Amino acid sequence: MDLLPNLLFIGCFTMLCGVAPLLIATIIFLSSRKRGSLRDTLHIVPLIKVAQVQPGIEWVKVYGRINRMADSSDGDDNAPVYALIRLRAEKWQRGDSDERAGWRPFLDQMKTTPFLLADETGQVWVNPQNVDKNLLGSSRQPDQAQLTDAIERLKIDPGLFQHGQYRYFLWTLAVDDPVTVMGSTQAHQGETWIMKAKGQPMVLTSLPPEQVLGEVASQSSKARLFTLLLVIPGGLTLVVSFLYLLFVVIDQLL
Repeated sequence: MDLLPNLLFIGCFTMLCGVAPLLIATIIFLSSRKRGSLRDTLHIVPLIKVAQVQPGIEWVKVYGRINRMADSSDGDDNAPVYALIRLRAEKWQRGDSDERAGWRPFLDQMKTTPFLLADETGQVWVNPQNVDKNLLGSSRQPDQAQLTDAIERLKIDPGLFQHGQYRYFLWTLAVDDPVTVMGSTQAHQGETWIMKAKGQPMVLTSLPPEQVLGEVASQSSKARLFTLLLVIPGGLTLVVSFLYLLFVVIDQLL
């Protein structure tokens, strides 16, 4: 048995069917651990009223309505002004010998604006920069007017969508929308702010507080399932490759 072709075959087979799935599984597993950590934090931290928010708290969870936006720094006075606007576009890719036909990620842009969160007890400023994109709540498929408005506000070149077939998902949070906010508190210019602190998550979502925990738990469970589905075939591939390599080496020695 010729050794070199067999070694090349084993190497390619192992990389494609064994190592690659295990690397992907590792990435998904790490993501699953982060979601699990966030789930545990959400379970522990109680929901409080705005009047109870004080500077220096590591993690708070508040539910209220968006009262008004901070002054726009880019001079954009077009109404409505959003505390958060996100547009995700997917492009249809035709299948070939290597890939199936299907929707592929094409563009994902988001813009946030500081806003005043209010409930019946008071108001507090929120800086939604670097919020968790996976917990924004439900998206909608925009009509043409909403799509055009989102493209303008996000400063996206409309020419990107001239060729091909696309589908769009839009998230917006505006004045009077009810939101759940979770983050750290800091004092800034004499005001208390809820914002993202280093090493801490920041959540801004249209989901009510009682649904946020369930959503995070669902995402964590799905990630663990995907990890398992990749680890099993990847591990079996490595075992098969090792046994085949052992067989080839023994055959050469004999």
